[in-house]
Amino acid sequence: MGEKDTQGASDDTPSITDVQAVFGTYAVPSLAGIDARVAVRGPHIAAFVQIKDGTVTVSPRGDAAIDTELSSDEPLLLLAIFSGKVNIVTAYLQGRLELRGDPMIALAMAGSMPDLGRQIRAKQTAAQPEVQHVQ
Repeated sequence: MGEKDTQGASDDTPSITDVQAVFGTYAVPSLAGIDARVAVRGPHIAAFVQIKDGTVTVSPRGDAAIDTELSSDEPLLLLAIFSGKVNIVTAYLQGRLELRGDPMIALAMAGSMPDLGRQIRAKQTAAQPEVQHVQ
């Protein structure tokens, strides 16, 4: 088994490989009481995250003003964050992630990403076609 990172996900945790798999609505109880709008921008993803009292909706675009923006020029970093493989705070402190706006929202999101990542990976796995083995 791989080493644990700061989020508790091991190196062998499957990654989110399809940007489209990120989009959807998820129940994330650790974000109960939070109401925020977050823009996520990078080379492989542009998303709008609406957090409303424990419900997280990730869409390709949003029409509301944002409270926080997370951005990176590093390929796949934001998908790794959505996977729960990379911690938002760690990436920011390493200079790999830029943060604009309310840092407390990013901090709240950091703790919820492993749960959100599990849900997104489960959705991605369910969307993959089954392989039929012929004997």
